[in-house]
Amino acid sequence: MPRWLLCLLVAMIAATAGYLLARGTAAGPADGGTALAPADEPAPTAPRPVADTGVVLRAASPPPLPPTLLDSTSVDVDEDGVAERIELYTAAERDRAGRIMWDDGQRWLLIVRDGETAYPLFDGYIQLGRLTYWVVEAEAGPPTVLVQEQTGAGIRTRGLVHDPAVGGFVPAQVLEVPGNVVHASSPVF
Repeated sequence: MPRWLLCLLVAMIAATAGYLLARGTAAGPADGGTALAPADEPAPTAPRPVADTGVVLRAASPPPLPPTLLDSTSVDVDEDGVAERIELYTAAERDRAGRIMWDDGQRWLLIVRDGETAYPLFDGYIQLGRLTYWVVEAEAGPPTVLVQEQTGAGIRTRGLVHDPAVGGFVPAQVLEVPGNVVHASSPVF
């Protein structure tokens, strides 16, 4: 994928996430905005940042790999001067012609390999959905791995950064949009 297209995709995702966050955060009536809903009446469709503090994804033995590698890239996500390998797998197998034989749901695995160690950023079953990821190098700070889990029941995007002080990846930001997904464009696998 051309770098400019990847940059455009990341910019579109960031703009959409910013819009959804802004839409889900209403100002109080004192500054002319609309009042927030009372605590006992949450807006079920409003996107909301989810606090994931305390969660550290540490190095572990690589789990059993699903049969199909969908995507991989090399990026220095821990800023040690050596690129790590990020790999996205699915349990959906390929037919003889190389086409993926998708099912209603399958196991997905996203790992970061740093030499012989592996950091499982996602390892789970997704029903009627998919997993995608992006790596974003900010002007300051370590690169962020954006992991998006899309299901028929909503979308969850987590930003993960490597923190050498805790020896693993920690959440940088989480955006969760609950609700029925009525359309999602398909990535090319």
